[in-house]
Amino acid sequence: MSGENWYSHMLRLVGSWVAKGNTDDEIHVLTAAHTLPGYMAEQTYAEVQKMIDGARSKGFDKQSNSSDPKSAPPPRQILTMIGDIEIKDPDYLVDGTIETPSLIGLIGPSGSGKTFVALDMAMSIATGTPYHSMEAKAGPVIMSAGEGHTGIPRRVQAWCAHHGQNIKHANLDRARGSTASKGALDTEIIVSPLGDHDLTTKCEKQKDGTPFEMRQFIKISIEPSIILQQVEVSGKTDTKVNPNEKLALETLKECLVGDNPFAQAHLEDWRQIFYERHTGDQPKSKEAAFRRARERLVNKRLIVCKNDNYSLNDRAT
Repeated sequence: MSGENWYSHMLRLVGSWVAKGNTDDEIHVLTAAHTLPGYMAEQTYAEVQKMIDGARSKGFDKQSNSSDPKSAPPPRQILTMIGDIEIKDPDYLVDGTIETPSLIGLIGPSGSGKTFVALDMAMSIATGTPYHSMEAKAGPVIMSAGEGHTGIPRRVQAWCAHHGQNIKHANLDRARGSTASKGALDTEIIVSPLGDHDLTTKCEKQKDGTPFEMRQFIKISIEPSIILQQVEVSGKTDTKVNPNEKLALETLKECLVGDNPFAQAHLEDWRQIFYERHTGDQPKSKEAAFRRARERLVNKRLIVCKNDNYSLNDRAT
């Protein structure tokens, strides 16, 4: 809708919410899905606050206090005795990950894989499929997508193909919306890229439960897109390399054909190129340099060896 239509529509909504006795914070949460076209979330927040202040100054918040006591709403409970509060364990939508009810924020740089993480969780809930061996309660899912309308269906199709699900059976829908303020989040998950084909998720905030430990996922190609597969979290290792190790990495990359991230090079092919590029005068010195560099790169988890075939370990680079 246009700015003028948005303003008149939002003015009526805010007026009604103020009249019903909603607080400023409650109204901002309700209006978070209606960002003013062309505005940032912060600008919309400021415009809505002006409307709230105007409605209160005009006495909208007193309209609910009718002269007829029968029509007056019951008083809002402000204070609660601590002894009256029932203590319950967190109820999880995704075991150990997403509590219900909760407002969750996925935060990370562009291209980090936030959409893949969100879709992975959403499809688990929409189909009742375990989320990487963690129980997920089945339920309807609505996705607010302001962009990526073409890519998202492909990613969903790939997810269904991998998990053996029929896309038509997924309880999933899509709408357009915006963000809410960070302070209102119950759960905050940081998504970070790791190498060329991995990403990690780390819980920075879990309002009532215990934040889950860092998790690592690798992107797996499944037509017509990719899916995420959980893997063991890479340990922190020394990734500094000396000149021979650097030469070994460079010559290994020369052996790898194409852009396939899982390409491998046989030991003897790699050895031949290393010997040609190494500046040592004696065959024994070349052999010793190659052996030490190869072993150190494996120990530093920069490369992976399987049956004398070597490949780059992107999770550590």
